[in-house]
Amino acid sequence: MDHLNSNSVSLTKDAAAQIFLQYYDYVRSVAFRLAPAGQIQDDISHDVFVEFTEHHDRWILEKGKIKPLLRKITQNIALQYWRRYVKEQPEFLQNIIHEIWDPTDHDSDRDLDLHEDMLLALKVCLQKLTPRNRKIVEMHYFKNASYEQIMKETNRTVPTLYSLMTRIRSALHQCIKKAMNLEIENE
Repeated sequence: MDHLNSNSVSLTKDAAAQIFLQYYDYVRSVAFRLAPAGQIQDDISHDVFVEFTEHHDRWILEKGKIKPLLRKITQNIALQYWRRYVKEQPEFLQNIIHEIWDPTDHDSDRDLDLHEDMLLALKVCLQKLTPRNRKIVEMHYFKNASYEQIMKETNRTVPTLYSLMTRIRSALHQCIKKAMNLEIENE
């Protein structure tokens, strides 16, 4: 492979730069799917390539193996970033969880307030919303905007927003159940 020397263990600076240029967009897109908060995708991507180049001797680098390796490194680093992000902004996510999750719907042995899997599932589910609906959720929960403020920003009536938020909460609830492999009852 062009990026590696003949024994597939040593990585030159030129080869590292070439790999960076070739896979940067891919790594950033994986980072965005796993940790979409703020602008941390660039930080994650940077850390992925630092990890890759500093420890390249740990892996057998050959054609077809770099992309899956970068994906795995990205998953690990993005998860670390996401955990830190959740700890920094737990109130925002907890507020959404409390509004969409009925405590009778889950196993009583789970601690709903601190359940990391649920928070990770919520993160994924928020990204599945349409950009317009995601903006409404972010305004309401993250920026603590009132329905009247959201109405002015989105040109929707307050009753329409109430109805929309009910549908969004229901969709997030079902998505979290599915993401956590919980049984979804037929309604």
